[in-house]
Amino acid sequence: MTKIFIDWGRAKPHTYIGARGQDVKETSKLDFTNDEIYMERGCPYFTLEPLFSTNKVYQCAGQLVKEIRKEYPKYKKSDLTDPLFIRQLYKTNKSAFVEIDKKGKQKLEYEAMIKYYIRVTKDCAAIKNKQKAFLKEFGYEFQEYIDFQKTLEREKREVGKHLEKILKPQLTILRDAGRRGVGAILLGELFCFAHPNTFPSQGKYLAYCGYTNSTNGTGISTKDRRDSGGSFKYNRNAKGVMYNIVGCFIKSKDSKYSKLYNKIKKQFLKKGDPRYKAHGKAINRVATFFLKEVYNSLKDVPWLEVKQE
Repeated sequence: MTKIFIDWGRAKPHTYIGARGQDVKETSKLDFTNDEIYMERGCPYFTLEPLFSTNKVYQCAGQLVKEIRKEYPKYKKSDLTDPLFIRQLYKTNKSAFVEIDKKGKQKLEYEAMIKYYIRVTKDCAAIKNKQKAFLKEFGYEFQEYIDFQKTLEREKREVGKHLEKILKPQLTILRDAGRRGVGAILLGELFCFAHPNTFPSQGKYLAYCGYTNSTNGTGISTKDRRDSGGSFKYNRNAKGVMYNIVGCFIKSKDSKYSKLYNKIKKQFLKKGDPRYKAHGKAINRVATFFLKEVYNSLKDVPWLEVKQE
């Protein structure tokens, strides 16, 4: 097998170089066969999928490639130099690359489905808003807009049904515990960005989602500072999903978390916090408690099991 080092592109062409080659080449399609493919994480699933059948695909964290790039300041970041840095990382640290196995392929497919749902939801809202604005300004609607919106709504329902099947064990546990408001879509999004079975401890799971035990009401630990600027590093997507989940608990009047939210909010209001601050702090506290429940009750529940051939 030939080793191929690829810098994948979303809008621009992909660039690649071989193990011993000197010239970086461009390609619009990754149609390699019987090769070992090395690249950074994040490549869209539909681009990776054709490679799985005849190649071995390895991925590394983009941060590691960035560190290699710092060692060669005279080379500016570009599509034509990145494959060289990926190759250099392989030469100096082969263990940085992890092969995508069957479980990894399933996870990538799952993440692609969630991202597809998020994109369809955004496009559906955009089309709806455009239609309303056009109607107000010009007095009529485009049938094409209406038909496209219906198509997007249908796609959303299909993804929701599929997620219900995948997450049935987890949803059953939460519903048996009395949780109301969190369904397949929100739980599916949370698992896409932060699944508890990939974290060795509850504390690390909470921190990754933007919450820790010692939050001082903010939801973020005062000692969890990662860089010199004093900013916090966490998964903003996971934190955003948790904000929506707690909002659903409040709206659906969940027997546990809705009452907890009201109780905590009143405590902060009595301390003199403005209403909007009390609201935000209460949401962060409730999110922390729910994430603990997710970690303790769902961490060991089978998820995306590989089918035996």
